[in-house]
Amino acid sequence: QLHGDVLRRTAEADVADEATRFELLELRADALAQQGDPGAIPCYRRALRHAPPEAVPWLVARIARAHLRNGDVAAAADAMAGVAYDNHPGVRLVAASLAYFQGDLDTAERLLDSVRDVALAPGAPAQMLDVITLQGMIARSRGRWSDRLRQELRLAGTSVDLAQVVFDSHVCVAQYLLYGPTGPVDVIRVADELRSSAEAIGSLPAVAFATTLEGEARMLSGDLDMGRDRLAEAVRLHRALDTDTGLAHALQRLAEAHVHLGERVE
Repeated sequence: QLHGDVLRRTAEADVADEATRFELLELRADALAQQGDPGAIPCYRRALRHAPPEAVPWLVARIARAHLRNGDVAAAADAMAGVAYDNHPGVRLVAASLAYFQGDLDTAERLLDSVRDVALAPGAPAQMLDVITLQGMIARSRGRWSDRLRQELRLAGTSVDLAQVVFDSHVCVAQYLLYGPTGPVDVIRVADELRSSAEAIGSLPAVAFATTLEGEARMLSGDLDMGRDRLAEAVRLHRALDTDTGLAHALQRLAEAHVHLGERVE
């Protein structure tokens, strides 16, 4: 994830060896894409000129993914036209993302279900966690997010590692819920129910997630004192679990609560 270092080390990508040139351009394009640099797309296209046939589908899928991140669904669809949804899980994930943004939730869900096991496997690439996030977005679109979260909780059971992956992936979806039409009062109810269920089965990552969500919702509803207290508790829980994503998120929200209460030093 040291994208600047990758870019510096791949600056001289015009080497004679075809295979090495492809690998350097591919790495460079990935680093540019992760930084949100529009130069990623022409760099991917340069890499395509040197790519072995078996590398082409995943390379094209990343071009489409870059277009989606730029908000250009039509260009992403053009890029993916004719690409076989082979056994490459990354290609299927991009195809699912495209289907989601085209409003085809059934196709998106089918493709995501086919790669979910890969996303949750030990050692899976971090970006495969987008599978869980996108499944949450689909559930939100259908008004079933809280049901989906309870289902995830049951599936994760008491596995701390699995639960941490699942709930970290739902952080972004929760933000759509907080700022969307659901309203903080309903989110507080969902968070409270989720926390009770998590405590009942002993899933500490789920307890931490629910506590953070309740703290956010209370803060946004104007209940700043309770919001601050819940977020402080969430920080303690995430620290105990050593969860980077959850801790960073809870700390940011706790800082916001302190600011709104005039507690600038804290």
